[in-house]
Amino acid sequence: MKIGFDWGGVLDEFGEHFAQIASALRKDGHQVYVISAVEPGNEAYQKSFISPQFADCDEVITVGAMWEDQPKAKLVACQEKGIEWFFDDREDTNILLRHYGIMAFTVKRLG
Repeated sequence: MKIGFDWGGVLDEFGEHFAQIASALRKDGHQVYVISAVEPGNEAYQKSFISPQFADCDEVITVGAMWEDQPKAKLVACQEKGIEWFFDDREDTNILLRHYGIMAFTVKRLG
């Protein structure tokens, strides 16, 4: 199974146990992805910031999109990688992903 996690609002708030989760999932044969949608032009910086923190995942993907277009950008990234489960804090993203057959889970923000 391919499983994706959003960065902003999910891993930046709950990422302290991510290495253990990713390691356990990968040990059982699953693939683990981190996906971050950022304003256009910030993709390379965001990826360089996130990647070292999540070396235990298969790939860190950053996509450039304005706030209102970020759900669609994440959908495209999930479809390109074949991600079947995705964890995000934005309900609008999860509704869209579910509409396209991806099992999407809403992570409640701390703040």
